[in-house]
Amino acid sequence: MLPLSVLRFKIRLMDRKALVCAAVPSAAAVVFFAGILLSGLGDLRPVTARVFFYYVVISPVLEEFLFRAGLQRFLVCRGLPLFAAVAVSSAVFSCAHLFFSSTAHSAAVFLPSLVFGFVYGRTGSLAASAFVHAVFNMNVFINYQSGILGKIF
Repeated sequence: MLPLSVLRFKIRLMDRKALVCAAVPSAAAVVFFAGILLSGLGDLRPVTARVFFYYVVISPVLEEFLFRAGLQRFLVCRGLPLFAAVAVSSAVFSCAHLFFSSTAHSAAVFLPSLVFGFVYGRTGSLAASAFVHAVFNMNVFINYQSGILGKIF
């Protein structure tokens, strides 16, 4: 039987591994898209810094606070298994996007929402899930601005 201090260290180490597993691909995406922007290959539509800040900073933090720290945590505390809590909060998250987006966009955010939920569930860190969400939003924002997603959604 392991002492409690060793067990706590192993749990914290697993949380760090989950965060690294989410952060490394996210950081790679940031570097990739930043390189495209800085090289001038991305033909971006005119956009203000305020709009970019909203989609990449404000929106992920508020949405993660509401759906992960709020709804998902509530469901887990009520005894729902993590997978079910993540699925329910992701479904509500997707439905919430119907109020200001197309049906296709709302459906498309369900799978990334599952990822955000599992990052929060594994790490317990709102900052980790908000970071992954922000990177996802930045990716969508850049692709939409370059016209790739404008033809789909």
